[in-house]
Amino acid sequence: MELIATVTIWSMFACFLVFPKFGLPPVLHQTAMTLLSAELLALAMVSYGSGATAQVGRAAATYDIPLLSLGLVVLAIIRAVRHGVRR
Repeated sequence: MELIATVTIWSMFACFLVFPKFGLPPVLHQTAMTLLSAELLALAMVSYGSGATAQVGRAAATYDIPLLSLGLVVLAIIRAVRHGVRR
């Protein structure tokens, strides 16, 4: 879980910084920051929660948020390639 969380946090922070430089719409880098915040919140739920709260946080930090982050990166790549082909 720690490796997945680390990769998600670093990649979403990098996306937040890099997306505006590539001219992608602001909604994409705002979504990256939202997913970063959600990952940190899910990890806080694992650390400070107990019982069901910790289980929900672990599931979100391990599966849900990383898959949404991957979808965001794929969407940004598709948009960048399609926009680059039009030029």
